Amino acid sequence: MGHLQEKIAQLEDRYILGEVLEEDYRRQKREYLEELLLNGELLTNTGLVKVAEIRDARDVPFCYVPEGGFFAGDDNHWEELKCGFYISKYPVLVKEFREFLSEVDIGYTDEDYERLALVAPEDECPASHLSYNDAKEFCRWLRRETGEYYSLPHELEWEKAARGEDGRIYPWGHEEVTSEHACFQNDIEYNCTVPVTLFEEKNVSPFGCVDMVGNVWEWCLDSFDDPRDPHILRGGSWCNTFEYINNLARTFAFPPDKRLDYGGFRIIYLPSDLLADYRRAYSDQGKKTYGCLKVVRIDRGGQAKSDQVEKRPRMKQLSQIFDKAAAKAAQSSQEREMDKPTPAAGGEGVSATDTELNDALAQAINEAANLLLRKNTNENVAVPVEGSETSTVVKALGNLRRVGEDDSSGSKSGVKFRSIAELREERKKHSSESNLQVARLEFDEDARIQIDRAEAFKVSKGLTYFMFGVWFVLLISVILVVISHFLGL
Repeated sequence: MGHLQEKIAQLEDRYILGEVLEEDYRRQKREYLEELLLNGELLTNTGLVKVAEIRDARDVPFCYVPEGGFFAGDDNHWEELKCGFYISKYPVLVKEFREFLSEVDIGYTDEDYERLALVAPEDECPASHLSYNDAKEFCRWLRRETGEYYSLPHELEWEKAARGEDGRIYPWGHEEVTSEHACFQNDIEYNCTVPVTLFEEKNVSPFGCVDMVGNVWEWCLDSFDDPRDPHILRGGSWCNTFEYINNLARTFAFPPDKRLDYGGFRIIYLPSDLLADYRRAYSDQGKKTYGCLKVVRIDRGGQAKSDQVEKRPRMKQLSQIFDKAAAKAAQSSQEREMDKPTPAAGGEGVSATDTELNDALAQAINEAANLLLRKNTNENVAVPVEGSETSTVVKALGNLRRVGEDDSSGSKSGVKFRSIAELREERKKHSSESNLQVARLEFDEDARIQIDRAEAFKVSKGLTYFMFGVWFVLLISVILVVISHFLGL
């Protein structure tokens, strides 16, 4: 055992025996691990106490991952987990997933069963051809059946289970992956998954987890503020090359109900005593996530490469655009009214501005919609062909999809693709033919308030003109009476 290894072992032993405060233990261990990482060394098994794997009520093995810090991400930054947890030794197997399917209806069709048999042909293969939602429902089913807590791991939990504490690139260390380590596309061209025990001797993490890389990408629990609702997968799969078969490999998929032939999962298990500690540890701030969408891979030189993906804004921003559009329309209407002569005392001018306000709103909202459509679709949008006259303004925004993008079933969506210019011409046509009343469209309540205020301003202004006319006539009448009196008329 090297000098640093021995120091870490002694530090852990002293901490377990209560001879070192937790704060001092964490600080000192981080310093030792940073030096270990700098030297390119791996942390060996240390300490007096070894936590063996446990089995749950179903006799499924789980490995313990302790709380504390580790090197995470493609930049090897330091992360701290507040509480330990158990994570399944193997990914969820086909035999487990089939038992779940026999008891829970998740809309798994005959075609889905055929795909499952193709990509995961044996009971000991990791379950595949499943979605994020399917994995979540599996955990709910286990909780109902056993009365104990199961969940998908958060991304940082998955990463610590795979990497250990010392920042290793592969579960087994820094030795580059070969066909002896994992199931992936190399000199053996796999066309499906293989039993998880095939690489049990070499594809093992520091905490005892098997098959963390290769075979199937594994779903994580983390979610993002993005309308596509993407979720993270880690570890690479049978259909990937070596760049994605490592502890850093990361991708994402959406929508959450889309079933992936290369997607699987493993779960965390919290016995009742550990569940109480877990909830207490994360009750104040919750778990930390990477908070960004990026795909990570490793080149032949062992260098991590990542591609950041810009998150799409949520459609709630559309209500802000409508607010601005309503305010702009009201201001334009006011400016036009100021340039007009005073309306007649009869007040006919009050109703005459109704159409102008609606036209101004229609123009402003259409402009805002065009801006949003261009931003999200690069001048191409998919609009369902419907008979509704208002669908080009509102329903088009609810059905955004890039040209050629498949739906969750893998088939084309069956929509007609139109350009922004075509939509603009169609909206003009509908507006002229049907005198579109944009003020009655169903959109954000704040925007409706803006319209109501604009209407109230318009009516109050017309009433002011009317009253001014009445007082003007009365004043002239009084003046004429006074003049007549003095002249003796």
